[in-house]
Amino acid sequence: MPGLITITQRNDGDNVTAAIYNADRQEIVNGMEPVTIDDGAATVSAFQQTIDPGEVGSENLPNSLLQWMQMVQFTLKEMKGTAQWYSSLATRTMNVPVVSQGTVNVVWTASGQTLWVYTWRVPDGWDATSSLTFNLFRRFSTASGTAKMYWFYSRVRDGQALSTTGNGVIDITHVDGLVHLTQLVMPTSVTLAAGDIVRLSVGRDGDDVGDTNTGSIVSDGHWLTYSGIASR
Repeated sequence: MPGLITITQRNDGDNVTAAIYNADRQEIVNGMEPVTIDDGAATVSAFQQTIDPGEVGSENLPNSLLQWMQMVQFTLKEMKGTAQWYSSLATRTMNVPVVSQGTVNVVWTASGQTLWVYTWRVPDGWDATSSLTFNLFRRFSTASGTAKMYWFYSRVRDGQALSTTGNGVIDITHVDGLVHLTQLVMPTSVTLAAGDIVRLSVGRDGDDVGDTNTGSIVSDGHWLTYSGIASR
């Protein structure tokens, strides 16, 4: 639809006085106020239109104010994670861990097999082309020898069998008694979807002949990092 500016009609033969000339130009200036600029959204479809502005290094530059506004609408829609950029509400989720005195003090013992399992829901807004990384702080209670440790990821999905998606060895041999960071990356080849649960199992085989540490391995903290929508 056209802008809301009011144009004074002139007739053939009218004298163009200074007052008329200045008044006509003033009409144009007044028409540049936000209240009289064309909205560019005469239909619901036009109102919902968005344009991807690109990423740093691959910017998609707008050619008009309308395109710039549609890029802003794209960003709002992306940040909110809603069907339309103007939707007010969206369902959010968060992980709720089960905490007790026993689970707070996570340790892997020097004898027998100790297995701890961490679970979380696939985060809303996660970039499915990137990896999920579990960060774990570990340390020796007795700083000597080697502790034989391992990990494996599993995917839980409704209506399907539990699927093991990755595994590895994370023996710890530090003898300084300090806290050390271990990062366990879930392969990008794993197919995850909204509603999936990820299980990470971290174990120690204290009875393995190669496990020469006589103390416990202690967890001092853990967290998940991932690439996703900036607002989440």
